[in-house]
Amino acid sequence: MTVILNANFESFGGWLITVRGAGKVILQDTSPHTGIYCALIGESARACSYAKMYQSVTIPLDATTLSFWSTTYKNTWGFHPWVEINGEIVYRADDSVGARTTPWEEHIVDIRSYAGQTIELAVVYHDDIDNDPTWCFMGDHGAWMRVDDFTIALGLPNVVKITFEANAPAQLSINGVFEGVLV
Repeated sequence: MTVILNANFESFGGWLITVRGAGKVILQDTSPHTGIYCALIGESARACSYAKMYQSVTIPLDATTLSFWSTTYKNTWGFHPWVEINGEIVYRADDSVGARTTPWEEHIVDIRSYAGQTIELAVVYHDDIDNDPTWCFMGDHGAWMRVDDFTIALGLPNVVKITFEANAPAQLSINGVFEGVLV
């Protein structure tokens, strides 16, 4: 069952894109987490940028977590990438001051509260987060976040089994694990 379309970015179907200013969303074949491609979201020039890639996802009833991998690059200032569900930020990259590149890192989000719902899953980059463009054109805003391998983990439904045998106490198992004897 495919829940997130093109979750590993081996093509660009499934995701809608909105960009403003110097924002960009591209498939990139430079050091993906797995496969040939990953998605890169950020800015195409050192200027005020906004980029968003998103899709509607119906969360299965037995879903437990959303996981994905990311890596980031930042020159010095103005770095605000995040992942959101229905407009609520569920992961925000470290946007403290200073130049740096981070290695690929897995992020896991509990999504049980969204089970059975259709949500909007989005990856967002916003350089001018406070809507004050004063510092946008200083030439020191080069930044991006790469994402790859979105997955939704499904939990097992609890299977309760009570075993009755002649001349023996009943035994209780949950998901195949012996839990005890019923008295």
